[in-house]
Amino acid sequence: MIETWTLANFKSVRGPETLEFAPLTLFAGANSSGKSTVLQSILLVSQTLASRMSARHLVLNGELARLGHWSDLVHSPAGKEAAGTLTVGVRLSGPRDPGVPRRPGVYTRRVSPDRVRQIRGVTLSATFGSLALDTGAEQPILVELDVFVDTLRQREPAAGEEPVLETHRLSVRRRADIPTSVLRVATGSPAMMEMVSYQMAAPGFPGGLTRAFRSRGATERSDGAELSHFLPRWAILLVDMREERLLAVEETLRLMLFPPRPSLERHRFRTRIEAARRSDLPEDLLQDLNEVLTSQSEQPPLRTLDSLAMAGRLQGLSETNPERATVLVEQMAERYQHWREHHVATTPEEPTLVPTELAPIFGDALEHVRQELAEAVAYLGPLRDDPKPVYALPPSPDPSAVGLKGEYTAAVLDSHRGLVRFVPPNGTVPEQASLLEAVQTWLRHFRLADSVKTESAGKLGHTIVVESRAARGERDLTSVGVGVSQVLPILVMSLASEEGAILIFEQPEIHLHPMVQSLLADFFIALTRSGRQCIVETHSEYIVNRLRLRIAEDATNELADNVSLYFVERPEAESKFRRIRINEFGAITDWPQDFFDEGPSEADRIMQASLRRRRERTLKP
Repeated sequence: MIETWTLANFKSVRGPETLEFAPLTLFAGANSSGKSTVLQSILLVSQTLASRMSARHLVLNGELARLGHWSDLVHSPAGKEAAGTLTVGVRLSGPRDPGVPRRPGVYTRRVSPDRVRQIRGVTLSATFGSLALDTGAEQPILVELDVFVDTLRQREPAAGEEPVLETHRLSVRRRADIPTSVLRVATGSPAMMEMVSYQMAAPGFPGGLTRAFRSRGATERSDGAELSHFLPRWAILLVDMREERLLAVEETLRLMLFPPRPSLERHRFRTRIEAARRSDLPEDLLQDLNEVLTSQSEQPPLRTLDSLAMAGRLQGLSETNPERATVLVEQMAERYQHWREHHVATTPEEPTLVPTELAPIFGDALEHVRQELAEAVAYLGPLRDDPKPVYALPPSPDPSAVGLKGEYTAAVLDSHRGLVRFVPPNGTVPEQASLLEAVQTWLRHFRLADSVKTESAGKLGHTIVVESRAARGERDLTSVGVGVSQVLPILVMSLASEEGAILIFEQPEIHLHPMVQSLLADFFIALTRSGRQCIVETHSEYIVNRLRLRIAEDATNELADNVSLYFVERPEAESKFRRIRINEFGAITDWPQDFFDEGPSEADRIMQASLRRRRERTLKP
């Protein structure tokens, strides 16, 4: 779930503005005040992380939003030049069900429920600038990124002690100057030059920035970063491969010359040798060591010249003649030192830029960000499709994607075969039912139809037929009024989504009767009770007033904490966001000017005009 969203220099928002989100978050205000700006920023991040064009740091024009050029995105104060950078930030709660193993993804290859269980929240702040292309266009690029991962401390809390959270930071910075040692290796490869233009660090993180190469001390800082969109996928390390091979040799020798305790089973020792050996020892070193081993063990030379066979003979000698084995180990270690000195003197350095997987806690956190903001977000625009006798087939077989205008609602309703979790009208506890049953339950509550069904029209698509007492039989959507066609996409997209989905609605009340608008508020409340988050831009005072009523009726006082209402205004060239508090009695104590004042104002004017006319009549002779 999104807990906070931060914007700075983004379209009409100068900021920085940090907005506190709740399970149900609403934005209200006049036209062109900046309500859609927040939604567009979320959609921008979502379509970027979902895009297959991973080389693009921001996808300005995609499936969810078309935002034009970079210059259209950056805040431009009245009479002043546009800002050079913009910032988008988010605070996400931890994984919803950390006990369930999560699948590997873009930023992590190995998934452990125990690791995921540690994450209690991820805070991310990304600042973007622009890079001028040869065509004259400006391409968005990441300037800096900060990721803060809140995890549970490994130590179990004592009785009565609250769990302690630890915060780990990962930072990525685009640097102006690339070190000469790195530049020398990267020159000639545009892709590698792009990677080394970033520097990544995990200040103070005890586990190390990367999963590998910890023996060489590369635990705090990388020499580059391979980005997937604007999130780091790999750390790029400048590695001397000659030194790394020597370290691998030394690790194998360490296990071979200083085996595990005798109490360990032999097969466990064999497993450790095989795991440590990235490649076998160099042949010339094996020959040198075999000479020492043969001269001291009084046994014939090994038939199979490899480290495993040599380790087995050493293991046997240490059990039968420990003193001789100790002398042998010292001689073999000395022989290795001579070999190493000769190898270093005769072999040149091999500086190489190596992509390395991030430390698990960072990989898991970044994957959590991607899955929440790319996969869990669903959006329905304000202008939904007109009623049609036949609805087209979707371009992809997504069982929950109804389209930005709800144009694929019929296909989703027809193809969805699983059970959904939903809270029925006037309920508080989630139930399970088919998608069709859940949709029909809410349609009846909206008093729009008694039943609905879909049929395949072959390659033409699908038809939707509804039945109601008012329509007197089955009718397609062109024959029953526009209300059903406007509400169905809302119901189908929401109810087909999984628990934990982030549902974004832009002016869902369009073309709907005031009673239905009020009932929409009840539907949004029910969605939050089934574990979904709703973000709504609205002009409907009926939705707001129904929320006020439900908060006043809530004896638990929980609903008020689950609703966040913002009034957006634009007094000059900047959008301002004002949090509207609804108290336990459903009252708004700090009612802002122009916040749904039209109804009461018009009623007052009607009353004044009526009184004026009555006085005029009484004064006439």
